[in-house]
Amino acid sequence: MNITLIYPLLSRRRSRIDENKQFWPPLGLAYIAAVLEKGGHRVQIIDRDILLRKNGMDFDKVDSIMMNEIRSFGSTLIGISATTPNMSDVGHISRYIKKSLKEAFIVLGGPHVSGEPILSLVENPEIDIAVKGEGEFALLDIANGKATENITGIYYRKNGEFIANAPRDPIKDIDELPMPARHLLDMKFYTRPSRFTSRNLSLRTTSIFTARGCPYRCNFCAGPLVFSGKVRFHSPARVLKEIEYLISNYNVEALYFAEDMFLSSKQRAEELLNLFIDKGINKKIRWFAQAKASIITSELLQLMKEAGCVGIEYGFESGSQMVLDLMNKRQKVEESLRAAELTRRARMRFQANIIVGYPGEREDDFKKTIDFIRKVRPSMIGFNVFMPLPGTPSYEKLKDEGKALPKWDDIGDPEAPQINYADMPKETFERLYLEARLKVILPMNLRSFLADNWRNPFRLAKVAMTQFKGVIVKTFRSIRRLKSFKKVSASRKKVLFLSYNGLLEPILPSQAVPYMKELSKRGYDFILMTYEKRRDLNAAGRDRIKKLKQELKVHHIEWKYLIYHKKPPVLSTFFDLFLGTFVALWVIARKRVKIIHVRGITPGVMVMAISRLLLLNVRVLFDMRGLLAEEYVGGGLWKEDSIQFKLVKKAEERMLKTTDAITVLTNKHLCLNKTLDYVVRRNVPMDVIPCCVDTRRFDYNSGERLELKKKLGVEKSFILMYPGKIGTFYMINEMIDFFKAASDSIPESVFIVVTNDEPSSLLEKARKTGIDIQRLRIIQGVPFENMPEYLRIADAGLFFINPYKKIGSSPIKLGEFLSSGVPVIINPGVGDTEEIVREGNVGVVVENFTADDYKKAVERLLILKEEGEVLRRRCRDIAKRYLSLDEAVTKYARIYDALLGAS
Repeated sequence: MNITLIYPLLSRRRSRIDENKQFWPPLGLAYIAAVLEKGGHRVQIIDRDILLRKNGMDFDKVDSIMMNEIRSFGSTLIGISATTPNMSDVGHISRYIKKSLKEAFIVLGGPHVSGEPILSLVENPEIDIAVKGEGEFALLDIANGKATENITGIYYRKNGEFIANAPRDPIKDIDELPMPARHLLDMKFYTRPSRFTSRNLSLRTTSIFTARGCPYRCNFCAGPLVFSGKVRFHSPARVLKEIEYLISNYNVEALYFAEDMFLSSKQRAEELLNLFIDKGINKKIRWFAQAKASIITSELLQLMKEAGCVGIEYGFESGSQMVLDLMNKRQKVEESLRAAELTRRARMRFQANIIVGYPGEREDDFKKTIDFIRKVRPSMIGFNVFMPLPGTPSYEKLKDEGKALPKWDDIGDPEAPQINYADMPKETFERLYLEARLKVILPMNLRSFLADNWRNPFRLAKVAMTQFKGVIVKTFRSIRRLKSFKKVSASRKKVLFLSYNGLLEPILPSQAVPYMKELSKRGYDFILMTYEKRRDLNAAGRDRIKKLKQELKVHHIEWKYLIYHKKPPVLSTFFDLFLGTFVALWVIARKRVKIIHVRGITPGVMVMAISRLLLLNVRVLFDMRGLLAEEYVGGGLWKEDSIQFKLVKKAEERMLKTTDAITVLTNKHLCLNKTLDYVVRRNVPMDVIPCCVDTRRFDYNSGERLELKKKLGVEKSFILMYPGKIGTFYMINEMIDFFKAASDSIPESVFIVVTNDEPSSLLEKARKTGIDIQRLRIIQGVPFENMPEYLRIADAGLFFINPYKKIGSSPIKLGEFLSSGVPVIINPGVGDTEEIVREGNVGVVVENFTADDYKKAVERLLILKEEGEVLRRRCRDIAKRYLSLDEAVTKYARIYDALLGAS
């Protein structure tokens, strides 16, 4: 059979300025071609990038030449290998070929397909078969006419459905593969002196694979998708044979070992290096390889240098240990610094590969990375923005979280519109990236290029004129973009966020700061004004407060606080609000605030005072946070005829009559507001935004879950958990009674209470109820950032809340438990919780606080728990649907935009 193998283009925009790709022969296709030729087939390889360079960047001419070559060769079987950035060209050429040659049968393989095989078929209906993993023998089976259903490792369509055959085992002995069919490639073109393949030295260089696979599993890397399984090596004899062939046939001056990790096996590497010395390879060529920093020693470097190595490529990735851990890099920053120092001492070049913009990376992490680059002083820097490559753990996590994913064309292209995955505002990241690229990366790379090539001025001049177009274009664009940031920062909108709660209490870090961080990415700057208790300030200390302010500043949040006063009652509150009114006025005037976001009715009093004192061009969002007066009555703190109750209700009415927008926590509260004529008549923006959670933080992690359970000594227990305050609105006595009923039915059950309150009343109730105190665990002092790991160890979340006039209440516990994959046990009458739990079938509603109802609830819970992973996924799905931070932020942004549009 006559077969054409095609390597597609990058996007048209990128192809015009990216000179790198043309120097790398498509060795993956060359290996496939060699296997097909050995099987008796005729093969041609078409690299569309070479055609583009040889034909004056005429894309239409490339299509025409490609089709003519396919026809003249007589091919009907077409194989395409693609990485993710090639996928738009895959769609283009597969449509073009099928339109011109209807009998063509197209097979698609490569890293992208291995990550998203079915999606590749969905997006490219002209593709007949998708190959996952190594493609040599899958394509040989297809070429030999083997029945499709008997070919392992492929995906295809049948009767309108997608069929996935059994996976194909990795090739065990890769020495069985013939050497790649370089005779089908224009190797003279590929081996032109290049600063890319020879890492700045501008030598006649080509690439070679001596192994497949990588022993490491970095979350961002697509390598394991194709070369899965353990690392497999070519024998030293086979490697030497291929190197001698390249030297004698293509007159190469240098080689780049392109496998993921040349030093995967130190013993094998030492054997190979000694052979290079014994056989004189070290005198014939220079070579470059990738290595992991943690395994480098001075002895190994000396052996590599003696064997002809002149450059090492290190995947340092980041100068922040936190980011390295998020990447699952299994490497310490100190190991990277040590490897760099040892390599410099050995007088060897090294390239530092860096990834910025990784999910979770903060501004201080980015700055640590730039400081790290300055410390290690590499010969060359690969400075890359994080790319969520299909099939990688990073990609799957983002997809699971419902995050937007980039267009395939844009992946790996720093000039394309980038989706910001870092934990900082988009413009902050982009500014940091551009400044680093212009002020650090570009100067270091240029200095190294000149230092490495000044001895050969003719070649230096030629390479400089032909291989720096992309650098020049990107540099000018970066300068222009960086200048525009001054204009952008001046256009950011200022919001004063008022809260009578303190930032050092749990509620604001949970229910205010995450919203502000996300909204800051949409162009809003916040001044957060809170009231802090002296005991919390003393406990935190100056250093923590200073650090907290710095962390918030990264996200465009400026924190200002006043002291909260408790005594004398009522008067102390008036004093706090009186002082706060003048501070807020000063902030509004000085910061040019456009929106005041009032969290609850208490700080709303300040806004009413401000509106009377001065006419300001600001808009007010009244974030009601429930029916405060009624809830205080329900908690036994006030009486309905008290002065506090009447004042709060009067203030609430005033706010509803004058505010520019309103948000409530529940649908029931929204319905109540819509019965008020003075609210409906004004027709102001009004929406429901419940207490939402960041489903990226609160998730299910079986490994961390088991680790903490072991640490607490409850790995074999059935865990009921309640996190929060003891008393007031929370019915701890009823929860203890429920646990007693549960412990009678579930002997291995324990009740974990996570609280910062004094637990004596809880312990007393437990003793009176006859509960074994050993089965009651009270955990105190858990910081907000550590709460997710505690919640996910629960088998069920338990919280009973006094339902008295709680229609406006939205307990954050509901979202946190469900997002963690944990079902809940609740009572009815609290906001929309009952409806969410029943509709989603994600827990049990206890109708009455009786022993009989407790027993029935336990039985229903156990039936529910039998669903295992299905239940966990359903809990997370319900959390994302009703209680996700992303949805809440979208609603707040919509209201903010409406307010600014009306101002």
